[in-house]
Amino acid sequence: MSSAIGLLLCNLARLRKYLSTPLLMMLTLLFSSHGIAQNIDEVEPNSTLAIAQDITASFSRVRSADILHSAFLPSVSITATGDNTADYYKVIVNDVDSSYIFDIDYGISHGGSFDSYIYLQNSTGGNIVTNNHFWPASGGGSGSFNVHDSYIKYKFSSTGTYYLKVIRSGRSYVDTGSTYTLQVSKENSSFIVDADEDGMSDEWEAFFSITDPAADLDMDGYSNLAEFTQGSDPSFTDSDNDGLANSEDDDDDNDGVLDVDDAFPLSFAAALDVDGDGHPDVWNGNCNDQCIIDSGLPALDQFPQLAGAWSDTDGDGLVDAVNPTCSNNCAIPSELVDPYPNDFDNDNSSDLVDTDDNGDGNQDADADSDGLIEISSLEELNAMRYELSGTGLQLTSNAAVDSSGCPIILYQGTSQRRCSGYELTQDLDFDSNSDGILDENDLYWNANSSGEGLGWSPVYQFTGIFDGNGFEIKNLYINRSSQDNIGLFGRIDNSTIQNVSLIGPLAEVKGRNFVAGLVGRIGSNSFITNSSVALNITGKQYVAGLIGYGESNITLEGNYNVGSILGSYGVGGLVGYLGNTSVIRKNFNTGNVTNIGSYTGGVVGYAPSENSIVDSFNSGVVEGYNYVGGLVGRLNNDNQISSSYSTGAVKGNSNVGGLVGYKYNNTTVSQSFWAIDSSKQASSAGTTEATSYVGLPLATLKCAIIANTTSDNSSCVSADGSAENLNAALTLYRDWKLQRYGALVLVTNFQR
Repeated sequence: MSSAIGLLLCNLARLRKYLSTPLLMMLTLLFSSHGIAQNIDEVEPNSTLAIAQDITASFSRVRSADILHSAFLPSVSITATGDNTADYYKVIVNDVDSSYIFDIDYGISHGGSFDSYIYLQNSTGGNIVTNNHFWPASGGGSGSFNVHDSYIKYKFSSTGTYYLKVIRSGRSYVDTGSTYTLQVSKENSSFIVDADEDGMSDEWEAFFSITDPAADLDMDGYSNLAEFTQGSDPSFTDSDNDGLANSEDDDDDNDGVLDVDDAFPLSFAAALDVDGDGHPDVWNGNCNDQCIIDSGLPALDQFPQLAGAWSDTDGDGLVDAVNPTCSNNCAIPSELVDPYPNDFDNDNSSDLVDTDDNGDGNQDADADSDGLIEISSLEELNAMRYELSGTGLQLTSNAAVDSSGCPIILYQGTSQRRCSGYELTQDLDFDSNSDGILDENDLYWNANSSGEGLGWSPVYQFTGIFDGNGFEIKNLYINRSSQDNIGLFGRIDNSTIQNVSLIGPLAEVKGRNFVAGLVGRIGSNSFITNSSVALNITGKQYVAGLIGYGESNITLEGNYNVGSILGSYGVGGLVGYLGNTSVIRKNFNTGNVTNIGSYTGGVVGYAPSENSIVDSFNSGVVEGYNYVGGLVGRLNNDNQISSSYSTGAVKGNSNVGGLVGYKYNNTTVSQSFWAIDSSKQASSAGTTEATSYVGLPLATLKCAIIANTTSDNSSCVSADGSAENLNAALTLYRDWKLQRYGALVLVTNFQR
C-alpha cells in the first residue's frame, strides 16, 4: 500500500467534517476491500480450539490510543463479554520472525473486575507462553491501567496456526458479564531495521515520508522521533492522543484546562504561569516525574509572582539570578537576591564541599551532597530498614528523617531536598568485637528464646540505591532456615545495588525460600552491578549467590560468586530464578552449586522467557537431579545466550547438559561452549554448529587466547573441524570483546 493511501487511512476521521456521507461511505468500502477492518466484537461460541474466533483477516491500520504504532502496524481490537466459558481466538501467522502483541485492556479498570490470564498456544493446544500479571501497567498502551490486565509479546519462529486462550485468573472461564478488550498487533522482523541509526524504523519513516527525526510532521508539539518512541501517529495533529484533532479539540493537551485558559495548551504537564515568565508555577498532579521530564517544559518557577526570577537551586528562598528572558516587570527586591547561590546556609562554602549545609553544627546525613546517605557503621546499615527509599537517615523507627545535605530534586511534581539511597564509606564487620567468633557479644546476633543466634534481619522492600563504593561487608551471618526472603536485602524493587563485596571466614546465610547472599527476591526494574559474594548459602527453593528469585526487568553486570550454594529447587551460582526480560552480562561463578531437586545452573537455575545471558561463565561444580546445566539448568521461551561458557563438572539424573540442561527451540545459544572433558558431559541441550554452540576439550578452550581463533591464526583448532569432532571448521570466540571482559584469560586462570 502506498504511503499516500496509508496517510489517508490514518486520517479518515479528519475527512468526516469535509466529505458528504455517500462519499465517506464509498471511501470506507474501498478501504475495506483492501483488507482494512474496524474494531470487532467477540463472536460466540468460541469456547474451544475447534470453534475459536478467527481474527486473521480483521487486522487494520486504524489509529487507536490503546495500541502502539496502530497507525502503521496492523492491529485489531476485540470487545468481549464473558459467558462462563473460556474465550479462544485464532490467528494464522504467515511471516517467520514476526512479533505479535496480545494485550488485555480495561479488564480490571474503569469499573471492571476481570483479572485476566492468557495463554498463547500452538495448533494442538500446547502452551507456548502464558501471562497473568504484567509490569509495568502501561506496557501495551494506555488501556493497560492495571497489572492484572495480561500482556504477551511473542516472536514466532515458524508460520502456522496459533491460538490465544483467555480466562479469569484462578479459574477456567471468563465469568458471565465480565468484559475486556483484547488488543492484538503484529510487526514484521523488518520493523526493527534502522539503517540510518536515527532511532526510528526505516519502514515507519518511509510510510509517513519522514526523514528528519527532530522535525514535527503534524505540528502537534511532538517531534517525529518522539511520535515513534511513544507509538503515536506522526501525521495526525492530536497533542493529547484522544482521537480528536487539535482543530476540533478545546483542550488539546487533555489536562482539564481549556486551551484559552492554559499557559501551556499543548502540554499535559502544566497549565499555570501567573507571572508569564515561561516557567510553570505548578505541575499537573496527574503528571508523574517522567511525564514532567518528557514534557520538555522549563523548570518549576520558585518565584511565581516575580517575572524576573524563577531559580533557587539551594532552596534557601533567595533568587539565584535575574531571568535573562524577562522583558517586563523584572525588578527583584535586593533582600531576595542570593549572595551565595548553591550554598544553603550562605556561609560562602558551596554545598558540594560543605559537610554541614544547614549550619546546625552537625555533619550532614549526606555530607558530600551526592544524593546518597553515608553509612560508616553497622547501626547505620541497620537504619536502612526505617527509610527504605533512602530519602534520608532515620536511625530508629520513631526518629525523624534527616535529609540534611541531600540535593534538591524533582519529586512528585515539587522540588524537594531528598536523597535516593545509601553508600558505604568504609568496610563493615559483623564480628563487631573482632574476636574471631560470632556470638551474643556481637551486634545483630539476635538470639531467639533458645539462645540461638538468628543473625542479621534482612532489609525488606528496599527501593533505593545502595553503593558499596568498593568496600566489603564482612562476616554477614543469617541463620533463619524457617524464613523466606533471606539475604543482606530480603526484597528489593526499582533499586540499584553496586560495588559491594560480601566476604569473611565467618560469613554464612541460611534461609528457606528466596535465599541469596545479596538479595533474596527482586520484584522488577533493578540493577546489580560490580558486586561479589564469597560465603556459603543454604536454602530450599530459589537459592543462589546474588539473587534467589528475580521477577522481571533485572540487569546483572560485572558480578561474581565464589561461595558454595545448596538448595532443593531452582538453584544457581548467581540467580536461582530469572523471570523475564532480564540481562546477565559479564558475570561468573566459581563456587559449587548443589541441588537435590530440579533446575540447577552454574549461573542461573531456571530462566522462563526473554532473558539474555552474555559474556558470562561458570567453572564451579554443578550438581542436581533434573534440568541441570553448566551455565543454565532450563531455558524456556525466547531466551538468548552468547559469548559464554562453562568448564565445571556437571552431574545430574535427567535433562543434563554441559552448558544448558534443557531449552525450548525458540531460545538461541550462540558462540558459546562447554568443556566436554572437565564437565564430564558430551552433550548439551539443542547444540548446533550453525551458531557455534558446541562442546570442546578444555585444552582447546585454554589454548585459544585471541578472539576469532581459526586454523589460519592458531594451531588450537583444525582446518576442517575434524579434530573437534565437528562437520566444518570452527571460529572459536568469534567477536568476543576481550578488552572489556577478558574471558579467555579467565578460562586459563580458573582451570590451572
